[in-house]
Amino acid sequence: MIKIIKFSVDDVLFDSEAVSDAVNKACSRNPPAKVAGLCQVGETLMIPLEEVKEDLGLNYVIAPFPAVNDDEFAGEIKSRYYAGFSTIGVFSVADKKWALYSKENKSA
Repeated sequence: MIKIIKFSVDDVLFDSEAVSDAVNKACSRNPPAKVAGLCQVGETLMIPLEEVKEDLGLNYVIAPFPAVNDDEFAGEIKSRYYAGFSTIGVFSVADKKWALYSKENKSA
């Protein structure tokens, strides 16, 4: 089963931590789910969640993405990867870039 959750980009500006928490909560329900991508349609973020058989122990975080060109994008993705984060998607809010990341939850 797939479910799509939606947020306004204004929600990210107002409280990105609350948006991250909402994504994590949606994934921890029964049945558990994982984020399968991120789409931006105008001022709306759409995050598809795919059902999984068991909790994958992932934590999702929305954070600023400071890169502005191809080289910086690649460097930022690699830097986050080596810190344990996978980049799911990048989106724009008020002329700034943000990203949705996943990280393995060590306590899971």
